Amino acid sequence: MDIIGIETTKQMEILQLVAAIMHIGNITFVESNNFAAIADERFLEFPAYLLGLKSSAIREKLTSRQMESKWGKQREQINVSLNVEQAEFTRDAWSKNLYIRLFQFLIASVNEGIKISSQLSAKPLSVGILDIYGFEIFDNNGFEQFCINFVNEKLQQIFIELTLKAEQEEYISEGILWTPIEYFNNKIVCDLFESRKPPGIMCILDDICSQIHAQNEGADGQFLIELNKYMSQNEHYQSGAQCFIIKHYAGTVCFII
Repeated sequence: MDIIGIETTKQMEILQLVAAIMHIGNITFVESNNFAAIADERFLEFPAYLLGLKSSAIREKLTSRQMESKWGKQREQINVSLNVEQAEFTRDAWSKNLYIRLFQFLIASVNEGIKISSQLSAKPLSVGILDIYGFEIFDNNGFEQFCINFVNEKLQQIFIELTLKAEQEEYISEGILWTPIEYFNNKIVCDLFESRKPPGIMCILDDICSQIHAQNEGADGQFLIELNKYMSQNEHYQSGAQCFIIKHYAGTVCFII
């Protein structure tokens, strides 16, 4: 951070923010009279100190939200208490938003640090960095691994289309003699994720979320039922108990619902 020109005070604030995000993840909830309550008030003190907030303010924002109703020129604000599931979503959304803003600030700082004041040529100068996750297979694979592996399938598809398929088609059109390269076209796996007709996994997930909204009870089971309904004939899909299996180009992965 010194190299890209971030001031010492800003560096300390960045580290405080990172620590606060980690401490926010330690906040848990219990049910009290059908609504969410903080399980241990002591875990509010750490992020409150690091963010310069009051513990009571954090408690209020995590366990309730304000709704505004309007009719004509009149407005009314109503405090709505959250249940445990909604409070957990609020906590996670808060952490993610803080992280995103911090990441954007660091990117802006890096861009400012490497900016060239005098233009050496008519063309704009830039540095592009592509950083992607590798294919992931863990003992417990969730939605994060599902998205990461989908991206890797798409990258593999692009590689096949631009390198293997396109090049060999060009050889044929130009009459060049070569030894054909056998390869697995993973389009069928990509369609399993993103197809609309018939619906792919992403499309089915969107439908389930729109039907059930914020309710979690029964959503996982219904999602698995719909998957089995539309995917049972696909050779790269396999159903399991509270899970489903996808046969990727890089290996077979079991995703826990």
